Amino acid sequence: MASVSTSTVPGQHPASRHTVTDFESSTSLSSLSLVDANQAKPTHDRYIYILRDIICLVTTFTIFYNFVTPEYFPSTPVRALLWCLYTTLQGLFGTGLLVIAHECGHQAFSEFRLVNDATGWVLHSALLVPYSSWQISHGKHHKATGNMERDMVIVPRTREQHATRIGRIAYELSELTEETPAYTLLRLVMKQLVGWPNYILTNVTGHNYHECQGEGRGKGKKKGLGGGVNYFDPRSPIYEAKLLLDWRLGKDSTFLYHNIILASRKGQCC
Repeated sequence: MASVSTSTVPGQHPASRHTVTDFESSTSLSSLSLVDANQAKPTHDRYIYILRDIICLVTTFTIFYNFVTPEYFPSTPVRALLWCLYTTLQGLFGTGLLVIAHECGHQAFSEFRLVNDATGWVLHSALLVPYSSWQISHGKHHKATGNMERDMVIVPRTREQHATRIGRIAYELSELTEETPAYTLLRLVMKQLVGWPNYILTNVTGHNYHECQGEGRGKGKKKGLGGGVNYFDPRSPIYEAKLLLDWRLGKDSTFLYHNIILASRKGQCC
């Protein structure tokens, strides 16, 4: 069996490669630092990923917009299937941009904060996701992951809460079917069509202990539609007062891109 000790990180230039043997001879697992790990990552092509995904998005849009028409495909069902394919492809490429934007929010895309924030701001806004709002809440989520009282974003319901909410019979049925492909597909579709808007408009997966917000911004507020906890209200307990400028920049850029899309649909120039 061939040894894996001489393996290298795929995609790196020979001059920048660090082999496993190099690490084994110079350090032990207990002394391996984040700096050592970062030095083993390819650095020459990180920005190419953005260009690649944008080219894929533009190319796919151009092809489908110009050729998936009644002139080329008279059959309506065929065109519908092709547009479903288009949606899937654009979702894949768009997710690539969202992952890069996610890393920008963690200040992990570049060594420079300005580059991270500028790149994240543009990519998040283009995907209609407010950058600063998401960055603030996502940072709090990572600081309190696993804490059902402090986690700002993803707090799982207990079995009893889940059963009470959807009904005991529905709960037992979901327990029986949760591993089946049909149920998995249903959950996936619901999350994409309903889950994301519900998340940014109502913070549906967050906690309900906003009374504890240090500045008192959570008094009388709760998750849910009209509860005052969302990503577009400056009075939301998700944010502190010192972060309101960041919040406004993220919100304004998202609405700007939204208006650009609406104007383009009407054939107008903004």
